[in-house]
Amino acid sequence: VPVVGASRWLPQFGFGVEYNRYAEFNNYQDYYRRFQHNNFDVGVQITIPLFDAGRRAKAHESAAEAVHASAQADQAKNEASEQVEKLRHSLRELKAQQRFAELQSQLAQEQLETVQSELKNGTGSPNAAPVSPKDEELARIQAEERYQDALNAGLSLMRAQLSLLRAVGSIERGAHSPAQ
Repeated sequence: VPVVGASRWLPQFGFGVEYNRYAEFNNYQDYYRRFQHNNFDVGVQITIPLFDAGRRAKAHESAAEAVHASAQADQAKNEASEQVEKLRHSLRELKAQQRFAELQSQLAQEQLETVQSELKNGTGSPNAAPVSPKDEELARIQAEERYQDALNAGLSLMRAQLSLLRAVGSIERGAHSPAQ
């Protein structure tokens, strides 16, 4: 690619030397007055690029490719930033869901403890229905389900945090790596 700028006005030089040996049996000497069998030609070509459309077109093409590459890089950076922002928003939502699941688990555990206490000591209220072992088992099942929900919410949160760290890490690696 020719350098566009100060060097575009520099002249270009070309040199050429040619040697020809013509055979004597062709009888060229009969047709030409000063015919010689050994011929030398020397030439010099000087090109001054006052108007070089090819070079100018190549410069415009290179500039357009640079602008296109820059726009693609900006687009990729914007998409990566958007992805990171979506992951951060998702992370905030998952933190709220995890906290909610933990509170539900704690509530279910407290309800189980209340049912167990009422089963052991009675309800303490004469108008309340008595608690049965079946109620205790239902409360235990619900407490286990809520505990599992809290664990699953924690796992989802950790996965989202890892995805965010991977995305941010890949962006930082891309920013620190040399241009390819």
